[in-house]
Amino acid sequence: MDEQSFLHVLESVLAPDNNTLQQATQKLQTEYYKNPASLPTLFWGLNNNAAAKLGDDVKQQIKESLSSLLLRIPSPSFGHSAARVISAIARIELPDGLWQDLPGILLQAAGSPKSDDREVATYVLYTLLDTLEEDMASRWKDFLVVFSRTINDPESMSVRLNTLLALGKMSEILNSEEHPQSIPVLRELIPPMVAVLKQVAEDGDEEKSDSAFDVFQTLLLADPAITSNHFRDLVEFFSDLSINKGLDDDTRTKALCFLLSCLRYKKLKIQSFNVGPILTQRAIDIVAEFKEIQDDDETTPPRTALQLLDFMASALPPSMVVVPLLKVLRDYTNSQDPEFRKAGILALGHCVEGAPDFIVTQLDTVFPVVLQLLGDPEARVRQAALEALMQLADDLHDELGKDHARLIPLLINMMDSADGPEIWRRACNAIDA
Repeated sequence: MDEQSFLHVLESVLAPDNNTLQQATQKLQTEYYKNPASLPTLFWGLNNNAAAKLGDDVKQQIKESLSSLLLRIPSPSFGHSAARVISAIARIELPDGLWQDLPGILLQAAGSPKSDDREVATYVLYTLLDTLEEDMASRWKDFLVVFSRTINDPESMSVRLNTLLALGKMSEILNSEEHPQSIPVLRELIPPMVAVLKQVAEDGDEEKSDSAFDVFQTLLLADPAITSNHFRDLVEFFSDLSINKGLDDDTRTKALCFLLSCLRYKKLKIQSFNVGPILTQRAIDIVAEFKEIQDDDETTPPRTALQLLDFMASALPPSMVVVPLLKVLRDYTNSQDPEFRKAGILALGHCVEGAPDFIVTQLDTVFPVVLQLLGDPEARVRQAALEALMQLADDLHDELGKDHARLIPLLINMMDSADGPEIWRRACNAIDA
């Protein structure tokens, strides 16, 4: 399509000459409104204010043409273009009290027998909720009726995902005080929302995964009544995701980040569920997957699991995190598998950061383990033991100083070893600490 010709026709409707106006209007109706290729150009024109001075009649014709298109989308790519154009116009018109029939048209299209129609409709509804919260809140009943169907769409993953995103926005808008009747409805939609996230996670699409996980982060900050009945199930679900090695690392890391957010925003809930011990055990097992300890800046499941252990140790009572760790510590540090020995000592070091006041009472148990692994036959285990020692030295400097006679010779020997620069550097840092 010749973009300049199309925009020229749009500009022609501004002409004071009636003949020019009639010809331009006729050309728009016969050549452009029915042509899918005109949509990207129209979207560009709207974003660049090229159509800002169009007459009301032309604007109405464009809106009517777009509305009719919602019920006869010829292809997914066409649908995406239509959705962008409709959203761009709606953001301008709806706040001014115009195009008030659009939400109803979208809700009708969301029930279309064609999945492409449903995809476009749910996407536009999501974008409107994202930008026009107050304008959309008054129609929450109609929206939730439709979303309760589209979240379980039997054909289209895109429809289900768009609905998940839209429900995430609705959880931000609705609350028990202003919309008390909406909360039970939203609450019932949590299980199908989880089902959509599970499918997205299994599909491994990173872009879709990011937006889907963001919805559940949003739910943690929404009215607590929405998730109250399902919160324990959510914790268990995300914990299961985090240990599923069949999923990609990015998905597992996002699951661990959700658990971290649960501790930040719902600490008392987590404590009441007494899930600390199982989360601790699972986090240690994830830490055993470490490849390179020195990749501090890389976001991976093992690195995030260590952050989770650190945060749990500081947020939850010792009986829920540190005590369970100490109970299994020897099982890990005495394992024949060096990855498990490494995981045990790394987990210990990060729990020291989170609960130094309790760890200091357990030094008689902890310190012999550190000494043992500083002499481990595997360099990667010795490296992990050095990291744990540095954390002990940072948080328990005075207490650890009492054992310098045993530590210093070990560290000097490590600096004189053939282990390589990484261990030499860490041994030097441990002496400084």
